[in-house]
Amino acid sequence: MRDSAGNRNVASCQASAPAIENSTLEVGMRGMDWDAYRIFCVVAEVGTVRVAANQLATSPSTVTRRLDELERRLGVQLLERNAAGAVLTPAGERLAERLRPLQAELQEIGSNPAGAEGDVSGTVSLALPDYLVPWLSSRLPALFQRHPGLDLHLPAQTRQQPADIRISGQSMPDPQWIARMLGRFETGLYTRSGTAARVSPASPEVKLPWLTLNDPDLLLEDEWRTRYPALAGLAERTVVTSASRQLTLLVELDGVGELPRVLGDAAPALELIAQSSTVLSGPVWLLVRQDLHRVRRLRVVYDWLFEEFTSAAAELRLRLDGV
Repeated sequence: MRDSAGNRNVASCQASAPAIENSTLEVGMRGMDWDAYRIFCVVAEVGTVRVAANQLATSPSTVTRRLDELERRLGVQLLERNAAGAVLTPAGERLAERLRPLQAELQEIGSNPAGAEGDVSGTVSLALPDYLVPWLSSRLPALFQRHPGLDLHLPAQTRQQPADIRISGQSMPDPQWIARMLGRFETGLYTRSGTAARVSPASPEVKLPWLTLNDPDLLLEDEWRTRYPALAGLAERTVVTSASRQLTLLVELDGVGELPRVLGDAAPALELIAQSSTVLSGPVWLLVRQDLHRVRRLRVVYDWLFEEFTSAAAELRLRLDGV
């Protein structure tokens, strides 16, 4: 696995951008210099000329010169360059969006020119909730052994961060994604080990504060506090937007909070004080971009992820009912 600052060329460009006149780009893309567009894609992805030059094994001055030539040919400014890096202009965002699927297809052709059905190679970017990273990491060696040329990039899980595939909790995925529901995670009520004796959800004497988890990838309904009136009356100490941060707070603070069972049960510093197979997160989806879903390496990773989640549903406390 390599990170986004590694030495391997990045497969994707920035997406979700405002439009510019298509005619401007059509003129520039006739008889196009693919190398200049490749350089632009890398700069758009990494955000600096220096890092792009390192990945491309060339000099920053060469990268700058090729970008200047591309901007002159297209007649638009693609990047605003300063000491901090390179930021896409609206025209640059539009071009990056149009090049993204083409870049992926070209990389696919380069790694598998005959269209063979054997090994796959290239980069796939996968954005997933941080609480699933430890579980997924234990399974990646088998994937890489099967496909040694495959490179997985794990960007931050944000709506703005480009990714080829996402695992995300949403009420309804955007139309730009092809979606398969993985299921719904069971959740539990946890506190720091050694303090569970002081806590009973049914007891009005509960005094520990409530640590609220508001993770957009879980879509929790605060059902525990609805189920137990004693919990509903607890003072709210913190609100966190990450299940992993919630775990850290529960370990460090005297408090009560909700976690997905896959995370909480694996933490020896926590005690499960209440459980129910009927308290579930919102739906968790496996998503792949509409414009890239035919790229073979993405299909391979997408199908592999679905199989892994389905086969490990009991371990993950992932309810498949209604999937």
